[in-house]
Amino acid sequence: MKMLALLFICAIQFGCNYSLSKSPLNFQQTGGGSLEQIPAGTVVSYAVIASSILQPKCIECHSGAGGDAGGINLETYANVTGNLGIIKSEVQSDSMPKNRTKLTAKEKQILFAWIDAGGPQAGTTPTTPTPTKPTDPTLPTDPTTPIQFITYEMVNTQVIKPRCLGCHSDAGGNRGQVNLETYENVAAEINTIETEIKSGSMPRPKNKPLTSEQKDLILKWIANGAPRT
Repeated sequence: MKMLALLFICAIQFGCNYSLSKSPLNFQQTGGGSLEQIPAGTVVSYAVIASSILQPKCIECHSGAGGDAGGINLETYANVTGNLGIIKSEVQSDSMPKNRTKLTAKEKQILFAWIDAGGPQAGTTPTTPTPTKPTDPTLPTDPTTPIQFITYEMVNTQVIKPRCLGCHSDAGGNRGQVNLETYENVAAEINTIETEIKSGSMPRPKNKPLTSEQKDLILKWIANGAPRT
């Protein structure tokens, strides 16, 4: 009987160890491990962004306890995704984090990839793209060149909301009798928007123009016909 009991205990211990060895930590979904381990092209989950970048670099100031500096609170997923354009612009210019260690090149790469993907809650792993024959003359003709299809949601999140709605919205007084709060309104003003951006007349103030990435994004979207989806 003692021998049988000993064998039973060993079997349980071996089974537990085997289970652990078959359940490695998934960094992309949980936020464990090092950002340096993430391969290029990966879009991580919100959990990774929150635990590896927002918590150590942003929340101390941009939270209720931190006084919501600059009127920005980054304690929830909704708040973060509502400020994607501002976050990218401030981090790109190294204006943020303020008075603290700036993000490393790898941290910026991971954060910008996540923002450019629209700030998803779940992450994705890179896949080998299938060569696509473009039909739009404004798109790359080399089938090995990755093609990014720009949607209204991307332009609205990264350009219009952070840089236009302060004036061109009901809350902003619809400056110049222009309201850009809906896709339909933006589409109706698309030629004016293109002209103003190319000339540098908008957005105001002129001492804070669009970043090169923001300008490139909206002008490419317009050139491709300003698609909604």
